[in-house]
Amino acid sequence: MDGTIATTVGINQAGGVLLPDAVLDKLYQSYALKQKRVAFACYLIASILFDVWAIAVPQGQSVESIVVTSVFLTINLVLAIVLRFCGRGRFRGVIWEIAPHLAWLLAIKQLFLQLFLKGSVTPRDSLGWAVLLNFLVYMTLPVLLKYTGILLGLGSFATYVNAIIGLAKKENYFWQQQVANILLLIAATLIGLLCYFLAEAKQRRAFLEAKQGLEVKMLIEEQSAEQERLLLSVLPEHVAVKMRQDLGSTNSEQFKKIYMSRHENVR
Repeated sequence: MDGTIATTVGINQAGGVLLPDAVLDKLYQSYALKQKRVAFACYLIASILFDVWAIAVPQGQSVESIVVTSVFLTINLVLAIVLRFCGRGRFRGVIWEIAPHLAWLLAIKQLFLQLFLKGSVTPRDSLGWAVLLNFLVYMTLPVLLKYTGILLGLGSFATYVNAIIGLAKKENYFWQQQVANILLLIAATLIGLLCYFLAEAKQRRAFLEAKQGLEVKMLIEEQSAEQERLLLSVLPEHVAVKMRQDLGSTNSEQFKKIYMSRHENVR
């Protein structure tokens, strides 16, 4: 216990902000999630552009598939508008807690329904969007990687692979194509994780630098308050104020001053 107290006192004398590791980690996670909210707009834009492309570019899709894509496009647009105008309001905490999971669920449902409603599914259908989605999960969704991020990434991977195996025709080189699909998805996942860890290292460094700047500011303020208390303990207040003003000036002759005041009729 004595060693712990001595360590704590040493940190106080150095001007450090005493925060438990658990609290500091929680503060960092909150900071990191708020930083990733900006990137979440890229995820929504990618989903909207994919919907527009799926509607505009002929791919032999049925009318039902076009209708379903239009519905998902509308929902994505509404979600983007809600985040734009309500993401900083009273219920912003609840909105930002639900929005990433809802956006991911919409993308997965749309991917599966497009494959299900398509007349003839090939082993390569929607592969590009599945690869991009597997990458964006780690880079743009403001969720914790430890739990939700990994689950969402595995969910994207498993949904696409199972949908293709279940719906696509077992033509020549079918399983070879599945192996290629899996390798592409794994590569997208690894690139997404690499970018995630690089961005997190940068954010953590910025967070620690901000914490150190706060510590220095608190130390300077504490030292300034201590000096003022010391000054007022040995000098009258009006003399201390004048001396403090002179110490803050750029006049090189300030140390030659003699602080004297004349008082008359003192009883």
